[in-house]
Amino acid sequence: MEINDSYSNQNSNINQPIHKIKTIMHRFKNNYNLVLQDFNDKYPDCVNKLIGDYIKIVPASEDQHRKITTTLKAKGDEFYVVPTAGERPYKVVLKPASTDIADIKNDLANQEVTVCKVSQLTQWKSKFLLPMVLVEVRKNVPDNRDILDISNCCYMSIARDSFRRRPGPTQCYNCNYFHHSSQYCEIKTRCLKCTQEHRTSDCPIKERIENHECINCKTHGHTANSKQCP
Repeated sequence: MEINDSYSNQNSNINQPIHKIKTIMHRFKNNYNLVLQDFNDKYPDCVNKLIGDYIKIVPASEDQHRKITTTLKAKGDEFYVVPTAGERPYKVVLKPASTDIADIKNDLANQEVTVCKVSQLTQWKSKFLLPMVLVEVRKNVPDNRDILDISNCCYMSIARDSFRRRPGPTQCYNCNYFHHSSQYCEIKTRCLKCTQEHRTSDCPIKERIENHECINCKTHGHTANSKQCP
């Protein structure tokens, strides 16, 4: 994980409402024209565009979005949703005296900060635990306190940095495809190790596999989350 020492000029308006319809990325399949024909008949003002292996569906309203995703789920179609800027959590790195996740969550909640997730950061290669935590907070919550106004956590003063993720595309922990997160994924779950329909963290295979086949590029010698994958 990388952090940036400058944070004060980022996300200064995290509680300002942003209204936008979420985009649906429907995984391309052979009968896509029948799917789009059905949507076009029901929602003629919906915009569809082919992007790579996906059909980008832009509903005209939240009601359309809800009906389209409900239909896709009922048919078992694979898709993911792109959250609006206002729905994406704001991420900040805290350096508290304690890295106990439960204590940090409870303390921030008591200070009226709406926390989505707290996780301890690790050094990328060695996996060594770092004395800092990544806190993700919800935006646009009524009466929510700005985490940048917080000066202490667990009764101790804290240092704070903005979060800067590693370079490269986001990879989903659920399907192991790219450019989205597992939180909004409705694509079939794929394990990096055995290719079965469960998450890699739940795989019964714990030992290292030699000459592994990548589930994305179908070549041997690396997994789908490796930098060696083209």
